[in-house]
Amino acid sequence: MNIFTQASAQIISDPLPAYNKQLAERWAGEYMQVSQYRVKGSPYLLGKAFPGTLKFDDGTKNNVRIIYDLYNEKVGIEKDSLFFEVDKLVSEFSIMLPAEYANVNLVFKNAASFGDSKKKGFYNIINESGKYVFMKEFKLKLVPDPANTLAKDYRMFEQYHEYLLYDTASRNMKRIKLNKKSVSSFFQNNSAVEKEINDSKIDLSTEAGVSLLLARIGTM
Repeated sequence: MNIFTQASAQIISDPLPAYNKQLAERWAGEYMQVSQYRVKGSPYLLGKAFPGTLKFDDGTKNNVRIIYDLYNEKVGIEKDSLFFEVDKLVSEFSIMLPAEYANVNLVFKNAASFGDSKKKGFYNIINESGKYVFMKEFKLKLVPDPANTLAKDYRMFEQYHEYLLYDTASRNMKRIKLNKKSVSSFFQNNSAVEKEINDSKIDLSTEAGVSLLLARIGTM
């Protein structure tokens, strides 16, 4: 993890490609029915529960095993290998990933707190720096099952993510890609930030690069 001056950042290697590859090649579980498809894989983030902490407006619940259900966009607690939905609003949660994912603690905040009260799910906070927040949204999609390519009714849960930038002052949010053109488009009306992007030559094709940019621009 890289920590930048005046920034809170979580920079880790992306675990999803390895997880999806292992799922495609070594799946030995049961298929679940989703609409007309038989689907292999798990709707849970990285396929299982992780130790962590739940935060509510009125307190905190520590030392629980947390499941983030990407399909239903809900967070729950694992008990006896089953998913139990939390019975009150979760404002934030964190999970500790194991050694295979670099022993990193991931922090998620309720998506509804970023300008759209109807938005379900949670955003993984990569960096909070000054007035800007750099986030990642983990998602699911159904793709053809590599092990059953000729069967039209077989699918696989593939996990992926999208990046977002959020301006806490204007409450403007934009989905971005990790490249200079996309990141720059978020700051198109801020000449000082655009100048920093052009002059600093920061590599904006990485999470670390975008986080470094936010640390430098502060409250521009």
